[in-house]
Amino acid sequence: METAKLKRFAQYARHRLIGDISAKVDLVLNKDSPARRENAKAVKSLENQIERYDVDQVVERAAYTWFNRFCALRFMDENRYSHIGSVSPATGESLPEILAVAKTGHIDEKYVHEVIRKKVLDLLNGKIPSHNPQSEAYHMLLFAVSNYWSKAMPFLFQRINDYTELLIPDDLLSGNSISCVYPRGDDL
Repeated sequence: METAKLKRFAQYARHRLIGDISAKVDLVLNKDSPARRENAKAVKSLENQIERYDVDQVVERAAYTWFNRFCALRFMDENRYSHIGSVSPATGESLPEILAVAKTGHIDEKYVHEVIRKKVLDLLNGKIPSHNPQSEAYHMLLFAVSNYWSKAMPFLFQRINDYTELLIPDDLLSGNSISCVYPRGDDL
């Protein structure tokens, strides 16, 4: 296997994630940010981490964490470790399979607990107001899947319940999204 393409991709992804997460830190730490109102504990945790280390190290760590999660989820999707793709679309589709299936009203209770499942469906059905319900629902699905896999692989999927959740890149659904541009095995 030629690894040059993989190395280039990893460098690209790292820089892209660092940029996305740096911008997200600025948004989250804004004194009027929705994150401060909705998740003050996680924002305080982020501020503590920045004070303890510095913003660049916190951003680097978050980028590393999300890169590893996206790569692991893509690998599991490609090898069908689960029956539904978490970051990969079904053949011929553009949305991640888990979101496309959720939009039809089906969310696997194995991965997503009832409270989150109901909130995701309410977002997608317009019962909960949101400026981007599809993106918000997808983030919730990703957190649930990551937390599900944390039982089997805690070294890779630490439970998401802290500032890391706040720093997930916003653009995960467009064709240019970092979660969509991973090379497939046959592209390497």
